[in-house]
Amino acid sequence: MPNVSSKNGIRKERRVSTRAVAIFFVALALCSLMTGFTIRNKSNLERLTMERLILEHSVKITEVISKLLHKTQALSALVIQGNGGIENFDRVAATIVDDPAILNILIAPNGVVSHVYPEEGNEKLVGFNILGGDDAGNREAVAAYESDALVFGGPFELMQGGRAMVGRLPVWIDESNNVKRFWGLVSVTLKYPEALDGAALDSIEKQGFAYEIWRINPDDGKRQVIMSGKSNVDAERFRFIEKHIPILNAN
Repeated sequence: MPNVSSKNGIRKERRVSTRAVAIFFVALALCSLMTGFTIRNKSNLERLTMERLILEHSVKITEVISKLLHKTQALSALVIQGNGGIENFDRVAATIVDDPAILNILIAPNGVVSHVYPEEGNEKLVGFNILGGDDAGNREAVAAYESDALVFGGPFELMQGGRAMVGRLPVWIDESNNVKRFWGLVSVTLKYPEALDGAALDSIEKQGFAYEIWRINPDDGKRQVIMSGKSNVDAERFRFIEKHIPILNAN
């Protein structure tokens, strides 16, 4: 009897041990499942956050640049009201250059710069043909003429030194028989990177994300980084998303 009782005890211990092992593996599987779900959920949340940040800041960038470059409309109106003649340019220009991010504004009949404000520091621009040659910014001028629209470009090196971004707008003068004649171009030049200050891009880094804004430079066909913020993110380990941001027919 003692021997039988002992064997039954061993069988019970084995059943208990087997049940405990089974429960352990079920718990482990559930834990792995929950961990995987949590990781996927966190990954999806981060992706949604990145998409939201891209949307918010692309809107801000567009708003900031548009607000500054739509001052070309005032220059265009000045030319059209004068039927191609330019009067009181300095007086009108002084009211247009009302933001520290604006480097200068200019008027270019047939693409050749005739007036620039402020003139000090920009003397080299007078007589410059922004429709001819392969100088930086000229492709934006040609694109504006061909598309009959305001075109944003840059940043690029300025002939007077420094870097800037520009907005070029073609001007057409009404003639008889409802025919329009191409008069030339007006342009607003923005300081770089100061022109993007209003987009608050530094807030992306403060939220723990890295970012990079780039374009294909039309002057050399190469990838050009416009702005970037690396934060402390390990780019090799973490995912990224990429979105196209259209800004005023930008090249």
